[in-house]
Amino acid sequence: MSTILRIMTGMLLPAAVLLFSLVPSLVPAPVEAADTVRIGVLSYRQAEQTLFEWEPLQRALTEAIPGRQFMIEALDYPSLEAAVASQRLDFVLTNPAHYILLLRRHGLSAPLVTRIALHEEQEVEVFGGVIVARADRADIQTLTDLGGRSIAYVDRDSLGGFRMQAFELMEAGFPSLVERHLVATGMPHDQVITAVLSGQVDVGFVRSGLVESMVSENRLDPAELRIINRQQFPGLPFAVSTRLYPEWPLAALPHADPELSRRVAAALLMLKEDSERAAALGIGGFTVPSDYSLVEDMLRALRVAPFDSTQTVSLADIWTQYRREAMLLAVLFVIVLAMLMLLLVKARQLRVLLVRVSDLHEIVGRSPVVAMAWRNEPGWPISFVSDNVDQFGYQAEDFTSGRLDFASLIHPEDLERVQGEVALYIAEGPDQYAQEYRIRHGHGHWIWIDDYTWLTRDSGGKVLSIHGVLLDITDRKRAEREAAHSRHLLSYIIEHSRSAVAVHDRDLRYVYVSQKYLQTFGIQNADIIGKHHYEVFPDLPQKWRDVHQRVLRGEVVSAEEDPFPRDDGQLDWTSWECRPWYEADGTIGGLILYTEIITERKQVELNL
Repeated sequence: MSTILRIMTGMLLPAAVLLFSLVPSLVPAPVEAADTVRIGVLSYRQAEQTLFEWEPLQRALTEAIPGRQFMIEALDYPSLEAAVASQRLDFVLTNPAHYILLLRRHGLSAPLVTRIALHEEQEVEVFGGVIVARADRADIQTLTDLGGRSIAYVDRDSLGGFRMQAFELMEAGFPSLVERHLVATGMPHDQVITAVLSGQVDVGFVRSGLVESMVSENRLDPAELRIINRQQFPGLPFAVSTRLYPEWPLAALPHADPELSRRVAAALLMLKEDSERAAALGIGGFTVPSDYSLVEDMLRALRVAPFDSTQTVSLADIWTQYRREAMLLAVLFVIVLAMLMLLLVKARQLRVLLVRVSDLHEIVGRSPVVAMAWRNEPGWPISFVSDNVDQFGYQAEDFTSGRLDFASLIHPEDLERVQGEVALYIAEGPDQYAQEYRIRHGHGHWIWIDDYTWLTRDSGGKVLSIHGVLLDITDRKRAEREAAHSRHLLSYIIEHSRSAVAVHDRDLRYVYVSQKYLQTFGIQNADIIGKHHYEVFPDLPQKWRDVHQRVLRGEVVSAEEDPFPRDDGQLDWTSWECRPWYEADGTIGGLILYTEIITERKQVELNL
């Protein structure tokens, strides 16, 4: 029965193509594309700036698709919708909420690709909204404190600058925002931050990433703001107060040539491999389309366009909304009939074909870089490898012809470990795992590989094939070694310094202490990392507490000769310096204390 289901599923695509070809009235005929292809981009800055930012994309597409001249048009909300309505554009790149509006009103295609944003050199495919207040406003800590507060925002149509926050408040029990408390600043989002810091408003709504960008540009001290309702998303490079939503989609207008749409999508997906061109755009490239149902659900809950009116549902509406599902049922029915007629004579051929197509589809679908499929046989002969294996110095034919198997590439010092791990995974699971090891590059040198692998088993649990995606992490490994060396060298220098050294964060919790520090101050418990300085020294004089606050404000405080009375009554003399240390973004991360006991020298001076 499972075989029949797999065969039925595999015939879905050809049957669907056949059905659509027989029902041309359901699919509008494409309008013949002109040599010039126009892409409308939503502009929330000056049009000239937007055109300048996206000009590299215009040039990249023109080069990637011969015979077509691509032109970017930077348009605001009304102008972009007017251009779509008049069919003056072929493609549209806009925010998810605006895309859903255009989809409902003008029949845009499903998303072809989703933009990958670039935040401080980290690629992200999602964004969110941020709710900020001044850090000194102790009366504004949580969402429940926002009742009756004045709120600044850029525009009500802004997804990350208004609607995400409005939805979060609605989910928290605020059915609607009070009109008299809302203050529209207009673009850019920076004006919202200015209004909050100046005290013009109590709270501000901005798009995620803005606060961090302003901090990195030294236009904002992070200590001046508090993030309200901060969410915890591991690995996210910016703070958010809301749920996360997918980045901007690119979609085609109904008249766009389907073949052109496929070529544009392919060119944009390949842009991720062209790091220089993607960097020129200020993005990480494009990826496969994201699921925008979360955005649609949010717009429905807020009852904003295109879901801002209640309509009577007719049979025609039901057909319009669920036509795809009805056609899918029809396709499934055709598949069942076709399989009953063909199963007896072509079961074997179809089964082999479907397994190959399924393998290829799964590998390509999961592969961000070099994709491979191995047979579970000695040496791991390769049954499939993606063409971009040339970055490892090989051609696909080197493997598919049988001239090379995968085990022969693995470094001799790593081979036994890799084989043992794979054998254990095959015997006991899990069926998805990751390994790091070295392989021989086609040019003769060794490179480090991060191999993410998943196993395909039959119904009896036997492993039929091994699929994997391989990433070259040689540079990362080199950086890790250099970082470890730097840490060791720094530790060696500190430990052999004449001064006792202690490093604290902004909360005065210990980050690092030298052995001499523990000995100098008679600290018996060496495990003080993470503890507060005042917990270790509860009777610390107010003088030192004042010094700490001055240093955390940026001063360097020191004393050449300072008496230090110990608990046993002994008086030591110290020379010390306390100075701030800084994060990579220029903000103060904490303080460092250097202390040297100079009692012997002081005694000599006093005896002279």
